[in-house]
Amino acid sequence: MEVRAVTQDNDQLSIIRELYEAITSSCRSQKIIQIVQIPQNENRIATYDDKANDTLEIGISKPTYLAMFKQSHDYWYRYMESSQCTLDKLEITILRELYLMTLGYLITANDHHSIMNLHELIVQILGNFETDIEIISCFLTSRLKRINKSSLLWHWMKKMTILVIFNKLEEKQGSQHLSDSQFYNKIVSRAFRSCELHYMNYYANNFIHWIIQFNMIVLGIEDGDYLFHQLQKHCRQALLDSSLWMNMKNYIKCIQGSVQHDNQIIEEYNRINLSYGVPLRIHSKKQLISPNKSDEDIIVGEFQWLVKVQCKNVAPFSNLIELAQTKTVLKRLNELIQLHGFKHNAAKIESLIELRSRMIG
Repeated sequence: MEVRAVTQDNDQLSIIRELYEAITSSCRSQKIIQIVQIPQNENRIATYDDKANDTLEIGISKPTYLAMFKQSHDYWYRYMESSQCTLDKLEITILRELYLMTLGYLITANDHHSIMNLHELIVQILGNFETDIEIISCFLTSRLKRINKSSLLWHWMKKMTILVIFNKLEEKQGSQHLSDSQFYNKIVSRAFRSCELHYMNYYANNFIHWIIQFNMIVLGIEDGDYLFHQLQKHCRQALLDSSLWMNMKNYIKCIQGSVQHDNQIIEEYNRINLSYGVPLRIHSKKQLISPNKSDEDIIVGEFQWLVKVQCKNVAPFSNLIELAQTKTVLKRLNELIQLHGFKHNAAKIESLIELRSRMIG
């Protein structure tokens, strides 16, 4: 494939390049991509810098969005017809254009396995993992439902989280704290933003659950309760989102050490590192790093908050009650119902407490 300097006149990937520049040139913590109506004489991609909420809103018109897919599709097939080189033999200029092409596909086509595999290979050759975390995490917080819930993109985020964040902590045995990692805070906050934008987002919540398990079970590291505070905030904002409240349950279970299948998580870590030629290996789970709050503190604290706000949904209460390990905690939960004059489904919740008490024996 002929290498030519990209100009405004011959740019075959102009739209994804414009989106790439909009994302990478902004320092906002959240960058939300969405389809909007844009007048024909305006720019194809419109941005609004919401300083108050530390958010960059990125709007793309529907015709532009479809044109971005066509540009990427056409570029890929022209490359396939003309290229006789393997990826590792290509000029950097062409590799960077192919990288943009894969981004154009990934933001417009749902779960394209061939393009995803190509994208991973190009990132590995270019070594631009940190840039890719920035862009892919923005794709996953978009208002584009098919992209936001792409299993391939979420799995790729897992791989990059291991390679860019967790492995660096493993290499620095004396410094085991995630709160110093800007990338960690970014991916966690964006995963929760994805949950916020798309109700009961299974894939985003699964990623959060995976992070919880990795922190507490696989690597035995802490994040200064950053993830917990994000989880608490979003659970309280979405009382009906059972996926979020299930992750509250998962978080407490990790503290209690009652998580199953931890060997599978360790095997996944080793498998991903092996596939990228990384010598780091973990053979057994690390000693659990206890958060600042105990499981009982969280159960009682969240239960009390639910009672105070007169939560009508039984599911959050049920999740917390199931995790109580002693009758002392259950007695405290019953007292909170009486103390705050809780009315909604009080009898049902009290019966759940009684049932749990009998199970404890």
